[in-house]
Amino acid sequence: MKRFSPFPLLLLLSCESENNSAQLLESQKWVSKDRFRTEVWFQDWSSYTRLFIKTFKDTSEISPSPYVTRTKNKPYLYPKPYMDFEIEQLIGNLEWDGDVSWKNGHENTFLWEVDRSNPKKLLPIKYNGTATIVNGRLSLKVKESDSLISDILLDPISY
Repeated sequence: MKRFSPFPLLLLLSCESENNSAQLLESQKWVSKDRFRTEVWFQDWSSYTRLFIKTFKDTSEISPSPYVTRTKNKPYLYPKPYMDFEIEQLIGNLEWDGDVSWKNGHENTFLWEVDRSNPKKLLPIKYNGTATIVNGRLSLKVKESDSLISDILLDPISY
């Protein structure tokens, strides 16, 4: 009869990550389903975390000018109407207040210093915010001083 050695089991358990939820959070793109579609990424760069928020604000249909002339037998030269999307992008480093835990219902607070934006803004901009996982969804609130900039509920999408 062979004896069971606990060594491989101990080795396997010691290799398991302590915070799988943090890895899960940073390996996913988060997307809202409200009126303004918002996409959020947490990018972990080992010594710091960056937050990327992309919001589709509005759409408008661009029609060709009524004065554009049509060329016979060349309809492909006439411009077609298209949709133009107004997009706002904000990217910056996060400073977490205390230890970060992604357990259900735990509120993580942060300071977000935005250093890149589109459309152009006067940078850097400092925001305060909270991020909470609630039943597998990310609740993200961002404030500038006391005014609420965004309050969104996001669903995960693996990419």
